[in-house]
Amino acid sequence: MDIKLLWNLYHWIEKKLNRKYILGMTSGLLAISILFAIMFIGMYQKQLTSERANTSLHLNKLLQTSLENSMLKRDLNGLRDILTDFGQQDEIQRVMIFNPQGIVRFSSETQFLGNIDHQIGNTTKDKTLFLESESTGEVLRSINPIYNKTECGICHGDKNKNPINGVLVVDFDASTLRKHARNTTLALMGAGSTVMLITLFGGWWFMGQFVLKPVKKLLNAQEKFALGDLKVQVNLKGNDEISRLGKSFDNMVQTIEKQWNTINERQQFLQSLINGIPDGIRVLDQDNNILLYNKAYAEQFTGNSESIITHKCYAIHQRDEPCIPTMETCPLYEIKKNGCPVKAVHHHINDNKNETQSVEIFAAPIDAGDKLGKEPIIIEVIRDLSKTVDYSQEQRLTALGMLASGVAHEIHNPLGSIQIAFQSIDQLIDADEPVIDQLKHYIKLIEGEIDKCVDITGRLLKLGSLPDTHLQPIDVKMVISETISLLQWEAASKNIKMSLKASDKTNVNLRVMATDNELRMMILNLIQNAYHAMPEGGDLFIRIQAINNNKLIQIIIEDTGVGISKEMQKRIFDPFFSHRSNNKKGTGLGLSITQAIIKRFKGQINVKSQLGTGSTFTIILPNADAE
Repeated sequence: MDIKLLWNLYHWIEKKLNRKYILGMTSGLLAISILFAIMFIGMYQKQLTSERANTSLHLNKLLQTSLENSMLKRDLNGLRDILTDFGQQDEIQRVMIFNPQGIVRFSSETQFLGNIDHQIGNTTKDKTLFLESESTGEVLRSINPIYNKTECGICHGDKNKNPINGVLVVDFDASTLRKHARNTTLALMGAGSTVMLITLFGGWWFMGQFVLKPVKKLLNAQEKFALGDLKVQVNLKGNDEISRLGKSFDNMVQTIEKQWNTINERQQFLQSLINGIPDGIRVLDQDNNILLYNKAYAEQFTGNSESIITHKCYAIHQRDEPCIPTMETCPLYEIKKNGCPVKAVHHHINDNKNETQSVEIFAAPIDAGDKLGKEPIIIEVIRDLSKTVDYSQEQRLTALGMLASGVAHEIHNPLGSIQIAFQSIDQLIDADEPVIDQLKHYIKLIEGEIDKCVDITGRLLKLGSLPDTHLQPIDVKMVISETISLLQWEAASKNIKMSLKASDKTNVNLRVMATDNELRMMILNLIQNAYHAMPEGGDLFIRIQAINNNKLIQIIIEDTGVGISKEMQKRIFDPFFSHRSNNKKGTGLGLSITQAIIKRFKGQINVKSQLGTGSTFTIILPNADAE
């Protein structure tokens, strides 16, 4: 048989328990049946042979007695008749008498007369054996010596010298014996096969009903459970071992479902808890794997708070391997080394926006016991510094507070003029003849000065108002002019000369898409930074022009201050970085806020500076009127 076919048959049987059972039972019963058949045939044949031999011996004794009588009477014809009659009996093939020399003297079949068999002539004991005859097939031969007696001495001599007168040989047909044994064996084998089939069918039914069917239910339930179905139940009836196993499985699933629900509720509570924290949170193991994180961290990394993150912690630096500790502070490395909390500033990359974010990290070890391993896990709190510099109303009012002194002087002069005008009016009213023209003059003077105060406070309110959520076209020249007007007194007090030059092209509108107050705050921050760079006074030049075929608006703010070193230029836009020429400590948010505003307006800011010469800040924004 083909080996591949046998192999396929083996796998086919191996997949089902009932097939294994049928094969095992069939093989076992068949082996037992064959063994018992072999044993039975041998035993039965031996028993039949023994019984036939005993029967033949009894028959031979009777025949021998009849022959001896005939021999004593010397009735040879009668002897031959007895042999002939006896040889014609059913199941008897022939009867022969051998003399002591092994020669056939008498036979029921005359063709055997004179045949010689010395072994038979020398036989002294009764015996029975099977012989294969070429002419008649297998026979059962019964050999019986005819012993010499005293009364036979006349013809055969002294019995002591001649103990045997001859040997009686009777050949029985063995085929009937074999046939009987075979038929009996086949009948027994048929009965055994019937019993085997009944046993196999009963066993198969029993296995299918009480073993395979419950096991199949258990297997199906286990597969559903492995796929996450915690509602699956087997519901086996009965109280046997398999039924109890099914009930144990059901109880186990119910217990696991309760525990799983409890774990989920706690995990959801923990996730909701850390999602409520505005800063990014992530938990790391010792192999840089992120075990837990909140929505703020997902938004920091992908721009989407619902993102699923499975990366290593160093992927936020766009790295495929851990950070090099000698080049950047790695909280995980430092905690492994020292076991103490770590605080550091990193630059992370947002995958969605492809932007670098400045973040402040505070990391600390947590002992999780044996639940997550013997080594402690690390929790990191990641604060996005760009969000810290987003303007709040409080920060705007703080910046406006810095203008308070200059604005007070701007309003003080109109109020002084108003006071003088009112005093003059009072004097004219007390006079005997009031002059109407003079009263009108003073009233117009008061009105003009009040307009100045209203204009100054209006500009101040524009700076202090909340930013609009929608961008709109804003006249850049007007915004810068009005902002400069609020800073004139401060510039004069610091001996700073300011000049504003705008493009004089009549066909170009210098407008950008922005919010009015944020654009004013951006200009205010840059001008005040220039003031800080010129503690001894100097010149401040502001230029506005359209570039790139009027598609862009360029704003240049140039001072003659102390300048900025190349090393400092890399950091001036970082949140909380402050380095003034007068050694006074600032908030470090001015330029960070300015950069955030310009990015919102889809623009960019660059700086060029040289120590001792001054600095030039260039802002480029899209032209609102560009096609």
